[in-house]
Amino acid sequence: YFFFQAEDGIRDSVASRGLGDVYKRQALFDTITRQSPLLKPTYENLNSIIGSTMNGVSCPSRYPSTLHTSMGKSAMNLVPFRRLHFFSLAATPISSVIPLEEKEKTTHEHVCQLFNPNSYLCTVNPKKGKYIASSLLFRGKFPTSEVEQEICEYEEDNSSNFVSWIENHSQIGYCKVPPCDIAKSSLMIANTTAISTGFSILVKKFRKLQRRRSFMHCYTGQGMDEMEFAEAVSGVEDLCSEYTQYQCALQPSLSYF
Repeated sequence: YFFFQAEDGIRDSVASRGLGDVYKRQALFDTITRQSPLLKPTYENLNSIIGSTMNGVSCPSRYPSTLHTSMGKSAMNLVPFRRLHFFSLAATPISSVIPLEEKEKTTHEHVCQLFNPNSYLCTVNPKKGKYIASSLLFRGKFPTSEVEQEICEYEEDNSSNFVSWIENHSQIGYCKVPPCDIAKSSLMIANTTAISTGFSILVKKFRKLQRRRSFMHCYTGQGMDEMEFAEAVSGVEDLCSEYTQYQCALQPSLSYF
């Protein structure tokens, strides 16, 4: 059922102005095993990762933090185009599953880890696309000047991974209140064109099921028309094309509306 529900859900999400964070179960398993090879992941670990990540996303609304870390301002900075509001999340460390001796990292390591594909909670390789915008939140005692310098140097060294028509890609926020179990943590919400790869894989798998009419009766029996599935696939394919269009664009007309 998953592919049918995912296609229909993406279609409805594209039409709305709500923001969407994309997760993938296999990516969560991979993230845990990469950062802690001796650990056998469980669904409790996966739920813990998602919970701690969303806790980080919402912490500026619950604790004192810098002004530009508010969720409303982040949303405006992350979505230059109304339909492109599907985000990829990266976090370090995965506090609830990483051994204590591995939790302390330097600012440089935090920044590099956030942009590392292995830290993403969905199957996304940012090197196969370009960052449109990103919002980075650092919790704990981070030297602000060092953080800004590290991010600036990373963007300069990897300028090909960022779209050329946005000058300041990264919004940086700080919250002095760290997570309850570690002294420092960092989180990135990225709007990258590479996420279209995941949508394309979803379309291919969906079409295989559609050709065999697998599980189709479960939906048509409840009143859904088969044309709705065709519309959903078309909508996701249009979304992928739009991501590709803005990845290759030199200077598009920016408009949230």
